[in-house]
Amino acid sequence: MNGTENSGGGSWDLLQGKPEFRAPDADASDEVPWSGKDVFVIVGLVALTLLAFALFFIPAIIALIVAINPGTDRTTLANSDVVVTLLLLLQWAIMLGVAFTYLKNKGYQVNPRTLGFKGTRLWRAAGLVLLVLIGSNIFDMVYGALIENLFGSDKLPSQVPTQNVTDLFGTSIFAMILTFIAVAIVTPMVEELFFRGIVHRGLEHRYGFIPGALMSSFIFSLAHVDYRLFIPIFVLGFGLAFLVHRTGTIWSSISVHFLVNSVGVIAQFVSPGNS
Repeated sequence: MNGTENSGGGSWDLLQGKPEFRAPDADASDEVPWSGKDVFVIVGLVALTLLAFALFFIPAIIALIVAINPGTDRTTLANSDVVVTLLLLLQWAIMLGVAFTYLKNKGYQVNPRTLGFKGTRLWRAAGLVLLVLIGSNIFDMVYGALIENLFGSDKLPSQVPTQNVTDLFGTSIFAMILTFIAVAIVTPMVEELFFRGIVHRGLEHRYGFIPGALMSSFIFSLAHVDYRLFIPIFVLGFGLAFLVHRTGTIWSSISVHFLVNSVGVIAQFVSPGNS
């Protein structure tokens, strides 16, 4: 069908091979019911919904608040902790809400196992997690040095404004805790559920691992908007897809995403001048 069936406990191939470790209780209910076409429709609907909210709904709400309270400054309101938090919650709600509403309306069986929340071999998964972490960090260092030498330090991915997490809630201890929860805990859960659990698993099921990983990594990179982030996030996205493919669970990709984001948050709060 698509080269993703597996009758045993893993693969000797580094990439394609037989994809995932399957727990002894795995059955047909583990199979992804949605298609590659469904994935593209979901991504399109999410993008359009986010765009509509950004262009129309949110400005309208801010304008209404300013109209009710004429003394309110638009810029201050838009950058306030409350609004930033609500925007994050809204973004997560749109991503998952649109996806699950679409899948439900299509009549697909959606449960934790079809989304990739399954058991795996712990030590094998831990080794692969370490491999992806080391590989992505080496790539980031080499890529950063290359970009700085060719184009200057202002083109480095670390200079993208949205990557400066201390801008979210400030630099207090409470802000660090709030930012850590939002960026290092909730964001990896939501993004992995969407990009690996729904997008990648659907594309891999239809097209096979490598084409599916390339397409899901491309979508993952586009979602981060800034061109300076595209290649590093594409490489990380491919590594995360590789983990899901080889371990059979999105807990592995959530773990890496959590570690990457945690290090970024802590580093910026410890040395804010280096962010």
